Amino acid sequence: MQINPVMEVIYAAFKLEIANQFFLTNNSLVVTFPDQTHAVISAPQVSPAPDDLNHEPPVIPSLNDQHTFHYLHQHDFDNQTDELLTLQSLDDCRSYLDDICENLLSVPTRNFEVTFPNGTVYLITVDKI
Repeated sequence: MQINPVMEVIYAAFKLEIANQFFLTNNSLVVTFPDQTHAVISAPQVSPAPDDLNHEPPVIPSLNDQHTFHYLHQHDFDNQTDELLTLQSLDDCRSYLDDICENLLSVPTRNFEVTFPNGTVYLITVDKI
């Protein structure tokens, strides 16, 4: 299964840092919250690169095994185990995704719209299912 580069980064960050149950399917990540509700995260490409000759995929920085600084210092981790984060709600999920965009993607983001240097744009969405 081939996924887009933004979902690759999101999935990799979740694998490193998130204690919630989640799975990846068809360019979407489905997350289960402690109250057994679910959210689906997707990042469809909304605008191709303006240069049709440029078929190079966006360059994504490699991930390390450190928690993202912004998210780590905004939450109370009294109930955390094994240094993994547990997302409690859609708001937590959005906050964590904002942190991924700010700290792991080295590209401009605005309102969950990720724009790569080649002009390719992805829109990250989070919906309750």
